[in-house]
Amino acid sequence: MADETDISKDRVINISNSNGVQNNENTTDGIVPVEDDIKENHSSHNENIHNHGIRTEHTAEENKLDHSSHNEPIHNHGIRTEHTTEEQKENKLDEILVQCVDGTTYRTKHVIVTSSLGYLKQNEKNMFVPCLPPPWSQVISSMGFASITKIFLVYDQPWWTGQDQGFQFIWTRPDSGPLQPWLREITGFDVLSNIPCVLLGWVGGASAEEVERVSEMEIGVQCTQLLTHFLRRDVPLPCRVVRSAWSNNNYIRGAYSHTTTTCDQLGLHARDMTHPVMTTQGRSGVYFAGEALHEKYFSTTHGAFLSGEEQAEKIVQQLKST
Repeated sequence: MADETDISKDRVINISNSNGVQNNENTTDGIVPVEDDIKENHSSHNENIHNHGIRTEHTAEENKLDHSSHNEPIHNHGIRTEHTTEEQKENKLDEILVQCVDGTTYRTKHVIVTSSLGYLKQNEKNMFVPCLPPPWSQVISSMGFASITKIFLVYDQPWWTGQDQGFQFIWTRPDSGPLQPWLREITGFDVLSNIPCVLLGWVGGASAEEVERVSEMEIGVQCTQLLTHFLRRDVPLPCRVVRSAWSNNNYIRGAYSHTTTTCDQLGLHARDMTHPVMTTQGRSGVYFAGEALHEKYFSTTHGAFLSGEEQAEKIVQQLKST
């Protein structure tokens, strides 16, 4: 009889694709297959985001505005819809002032704010002058913004069979034994059908933030121990590890939005933030967009994309009507 501490009780579920079921293609966002390597997609800015992913390159002007590290706090910037008496004399068109990190100020009639909900939750109080009205501020404070981390293990060649679609883990003991505790939060690894040499794992909750502080080399070693533990076979180290780190990015502060019981109790909805914030002269000025504000596709990249399009269309229609 095996001892209760015997880790051999843990089980792995090997998911076979023999029935023709394919992996969810959405799991490859952020990685683009180019022959045998993983490279950045430099497609046209105007091409469909659904086919080409998120643009990561920047123009020279965009780079000039980014003088601070993503992991440094941001100060002395924001959006102003209220002005002093002297400013009002010069601001007869009821413009909105947008002050950037480098001190540059823009005057505009409309602004679409696409900051993540996580960033707004941390900076909303100091970001807007005057402060946002209760409907907007209440939604920001009441909604949740959770963490999740993706781990891509890249190999020179697959060490699994062509019938393997993934490996899902079931723990039968209350602790992780000799393995790192955060490894328990990895439910398994998926084989990516369109990138044959890569395994994808997910880590959620507090462990997601912990994994972001671990080096990618150490993640590769620990994940190899986890796979070896469950599969009972020698598993090679990956030649490369790619790990997301959205929670530690001060511009993002998490990965995806979700409603909470507080939202239900207060009768708040994300759509409440899709209405424009009015200027002091009663004109619609500040709009919000992002994944958190799309009723159907919240917590997705295409939800953020569509949300921005919808808000921009509102401004277009308003300008046409005037």
